Amino acid sequence: MNSFNIIPNEIKKKITKKTKAIVVVHYGGQSCDMNEILKISKAKNIPVIEDCAHALGSTYGLKKCGTIGNVGCFSFYPTKVITTGEGGMITTNNIKLFQKIKSLRSHGMSILPSEREKKASWEYDIVELGFNYRLDEIRSALGFSQLKRLGEINKRRKMVAKKYSELLNNIKGIITPITKNKRNHIFHLYSIKVDKNYSLTRDELFQKLYSKHIGTSVQYKPLHLMTYYKQKYKLKKSDFPNSNLLEKQILCLPIYPLMTDKEIKYVTSQI
Repeated sequence: MNSFNIIPNEIKKKITKKTKAIVVVHYGGQSCDMNEILKISKAKNIPVIEDCAHALGSTYGLKKCGTIGNVGCFSFYPTKVITTGEGGMITTNNIKLFQKIKSLRSHGMSILPSEREKKASWEYDIVELGFNYRLDEIRSALGFSQLKRLGEINKRRKMVAKKYSELLNNIKGIITPITKNKRNHIFHLYSIKVDKNYSLTRDELFQKLYSKHIGTSVQYKPLHLMTYYKQKYKLKKSDFPNSNLLEKQILCLPIYPLMTDKEIKYVTSQI
């Protein structure tokens, strides 16, 4: 719970006959406890999908996030570690699954136009119902250029996070994020907890910082509190005590690679 990531024992409790996959979110840029999760996956014969939207370049032990489970899913939305404006990336080392993904991303075509051109052929087939999920060349070029700077980007994020923690650690009621063993936390998010020992509630602190032109956010409102999931899956609030607690405490402070020491000090001085 201290890392805001899913607790492996909670996964065991939630598995039913209907469970098709275990989706783990590497929250804020820090990996989940993947060894324990993979043990559950193997015992139950359930695949693991890694949500790596926050974790591009993050590691668990010697492995990169997105290469540990059966599939890794990355987001290149404008707020993510790198961006292509929109779109994302899927990683897998399963050839059969890779071919399936290639087909689904492009209308279920048996062969893509670029491949047909190389073979001097116009023949193709639609073998399944697919989608138009291709990332175009212009956005891909933007993504490739940023990948070259990924190490630099993540290094700077970690420096900003370290400075934040140095300035916030001695404030009563403010709990700074931890980095667990065998993790490379890249701090896509810098999420503090505001507990009952602080002079303001989390919501009051949010409003105070907003009045000082400091944009913060709550990432994220738990899914079981969302209308769609409540209605479709009949989720009970009482089944998710840790999420309910964090939802009342968590606050994400501004963090980005070009953030200056002066800006960090301004944020922390207002807290």
